[in-house]
Amino acid sequence: VVESDDEQELLFSIPFNGVVKITGLCVIGENGPSHPNTVKLWSNLPEFRFDNAHGKAHQEISLTYDPSGTLAYQVNPSHLSRVTHLSLYFPSNFGDETTRIYYIGLRGEYLG
Repeated sequence: VVESDDEQELLFSIPFNGVVKITGLCVIGENGPSHPNTVKLWSNLPEFRFDNAHGKAHQEISLTYDPSGTLAYQVNPSHLSRVTHLSLYFPSNFGDETTRIYYIGLRGEYLG
């Protein structure tokens, strides 16, 4: 479980050992208001920080409550087809002071 400190925002930085093509995303959060309601994705920006997160993302996805991980969100392959680093920014949730995430799953393929 990852929980934000005293705000709703969470930022994940995921480096890959090679080039990947990301085709889908699954996010499991708490079944309540601390579940994230949005995720913004940026590819190949390894120095990405909270200061950069308020700009335009490569893709933004509206999330719904999914405490069991049954939803798979499709991503736009034009920005996520040759990824060596992925930044996931969760700016808000469904109304709680902090955001809780239990699982982030990525779908795709390893390109080398």
